[in-house]
Formats: sequence, C-alpha cells, structure tokens
Amino acid sequence: MGFDLEGLKKAQLEARTTKVRADSLQEWFGTDEEGGKEPPIFKVRGLYGQEMAQVREAVDNHKNINDLVQAIATADKGTQERIEAIRQAAGIQTGMSTEIVRRVEALKRGAVEPEIDEEGAKKMVKGYAVDFFHITDEVFRLTGQGAQPVKKNNSSQTQT
Repeated sequence: MGFDLEGLKKAQLEARTTKVRADSLQEWFGTDEEGGKEPPIFKVRGLYGQEMAQVREAVDNHKNINDLVQAIATADKGTQERIEAIRQAAGIQTGMSTEIVRRVEALKRGAVEPEIDEEGAKKMVKGYAVDFFHITDEVFRLTGQGAQPVKKNNSSQTQT
C-alpha cells in the first residue's frame, strides 16, 4: 500500500490535546458552580510546525542577544549595573537558561485553557517548577505525536 500522500494532502488536521493536572497551582484557580475549588487542570495542545520554528527562533534570539550583551559588556568594561540595564532593555532575564526559554515559548503557544502569557509562564517557572515542567512535557509529547485528522461529527448520533 505505501504512504498515502494524496490522503494526507486532503486531510484536515488539528493539534492533539490533553488535560494536565497541576496541584501546586491550585490556589490560583477559582471556584466552581457549587462553590468548591475548581480543579487545577490545564488543557494543552501540541504545536504546529510554524510554532515549533518560533520556539527555536526564540531560543536562538535569546542566545544571540545574551552573547551580544556579554560582548558589549566586555568591550566597554561596563559595570554590572550597566550590563543589567542592557539585558533588561533587550528583554533578557539574567540566568535564564535556553531550556527555560524553550519551555516558556512552548507554553505560551500550547496552553489552551487557561491561556498563559510570557509573564505568567516565567512566574510559573519561578514558583511552580515541577508543574511547569510537567505541563510543558505534555506539550512536547503531544507535538511529537503529530496532528490528528479532524473528527467528523455524525449528526445522526445522539449525544449522551
């Protein structure tokens, strides 16, 4: 049979999704309809190719800007305060590893519900590292599995 290239070309694809429990973040979730605590669950999805490229570009940019700041600081024999000012102006956090940059970018793109922005992702890294890594591991796992064909709703079936 071989690979069905024509079938692939015709297919409508969507990212795989899953729910990830993050107990350490419980206090940041609201209450449900009955007044109880909402479960600390994140819905995440795999990334598409363009998004993976953007994640890699963010890592490369972080490395390049960090190298540039270091070169300027060395050439200028600048003070620590000046080096820090340059880093902040360039949007580089001191000591942020490229792995954290990669995961922050992946979470920004892969978090479906709740949506997470860069500031929120960085706060999660700082205060809730284990759950942050667990959530981003799931984004990468789903990405590695690839997209899936869009499931067609059969309107003749009754929902239960």
